[in-house]
Amino acid sequence: LNDLHKLEIDENNTITQLLVSVSKLAVIPETIGNLKAALKIAFTNCPIEVLNLEMFCDLSKLRVLNFNENRIHRLSNSATKHCRFYDTLQTLSISKNLMKQFHLDLFNPFGSLQLLEAKHNAIMSIRGSFNSVAYLTLVLTKNKLKTLDLCRWNVPNMVILKLDYNYLTTIPTCLESLVNVTVLNLAHNQLAAIPQSVGNLKAALTIAITNCPIETLNIEMFCDLSKLQILNLEANRIRNIVNTAPTHCSLYDSLQTLSISQNMLKQFNLDPFNHLTKLQRLNAKHNGMVSVRGDFNSGAHLRLCLSKNQLKALDLCRWHVPNMVYLELDYNNLTTIPTCLENLPSVTLLSLSRNQIQHVTIQSFARMSLLEGLDLSYNNLTTI
Repeated sequence: LNDLHKLEIDENNTITQLLVSVSKLAVIPETIGNLKAALKIAFTNCPIEVLNLEMFCDLSKLRVLNFNENRIHRLSNSATKHCRFYDTLQTLSISKNLMKQFHLDLFNPFGSLQLLEAKHNAIMSIRGSFNSVAYLTLVLTKNKLKTLDLCRWNVPNMVILKLDYNYLTTIPTCLESLVNVTVLNLAHNQLAAIPQSVGNLKAALTIAITNCPIETLNIEMFCDLSKLQILNLEANRIRNIVNTAPTHCSLYDSLQTLSISQNMLKQFNLDPFNHLTKLQRLNAKHNGMVSVRGDFNSGAHLRLCLSKNQLKALDLCRWHVPNMVYLELDYNNLTTIPTCLENLPSVTLLSLSRNQIQHVTIQSFARMSLLEGLDLSYNNLTTI
C-alpha cells in the first residue's frame, strides 16, 4: 500500500477490519461511512493531518479506531446528532501525531470508551470540560504538559491516568476529583514535592512518582489510602523519609510494595516502616547508603533489598522481624557478616555476594532454621 493515495469503499461490503499503513493517503475517504460491519479501523503511518470523528458517526459496530503515527494536528467532531458509534467505541488511539492542544470535550459523548491514548504528541495544553461516565484509561504520556487543571473534569469512573514523561512542576489541580482512579503515573516529570492532594485518591491501587526532583518523603501523605498496594518513588532525590501520622493509617493495612531505589538515602532510618504490616517488598537499592538506623519492628512477610549501596557494617540487634523472608545485601562494602542474624528466624534467602567479607563462621547462621539460600560469592573469604 506504499503508493496508495486514494481509497473508495463500496456501499455493499461486509468488511470487519480495515487496516491502512505506510501509504500516501492524506485524507480519510468520504466513503468510510460505508463500513457498516467494521469493528476496527486503522490508518497509521500516513500523511493524514486532520481527523473529524463525524465521519464514523453511523458505524454502530465500531470498537477500535487507531490513528497512530500520522501527522494529525487538528481533531474535531462536527456531528450534530447522537452518533451510533458513541455507544460502541472502546479504544481510540491517536499517539505519535502532531497535536499541541488537546480538546477533551470531543470525547464527552463516548460512554463505552475504555482507552483513550494520546501519547507522544507534543501536547502543551488540555482544553475543554471533560464529562464522561466511561470506565476510562487516559494515556497522555510523553507530551509537553507543564500544568494540568482537572477542575472542569467530571469523570467519576476513570480508572487509570498516565501522565509520565511530561514537564509537570505541580500535581494536577483538583486531583481529588478522580474518585475512582486506581493507577496514577506521574513518573519523569519535574515535581519537587508530593502535595497533600495525593492523599485524596481513595481508590488508588498503584501510584508512581519517579524521576522527579523530590527530596523528602512523608509516609503520612498516603495515610488514608486504604487500597494502595504499590507505591513507586524510585529515582528521585529523596534524602529523608519520615512518618508524622499521629494515628493508625489505613495505608498500614494495604501497602505491599514500596520502591525507593536510586534516591539519595545515605542514612536509612527503618523506624518509618514499622507499622506497614502488609509490606512484602521494600526496595532501597542503589542509594549511596552508608548506614542503617533505628529500631525495626515488623511482623510483615518482608523482602528487604539493600543491594548496591555503600554499607560497611550492619547491626541487626535492634531488629525484631520474625517473618522477614528475604534480605538482599549484595554489592555493598561489608567486611563482616551482619551481627545478630538470629533475629532473622524466617529468612529463606540471604544474599551477601560482592562484598569484602573475609571471615565467616557457620555458627553465625545456626539459628536461621529456615535458610535455604546463602550467597557469599565474590567476597574476599580466607576462612570459613
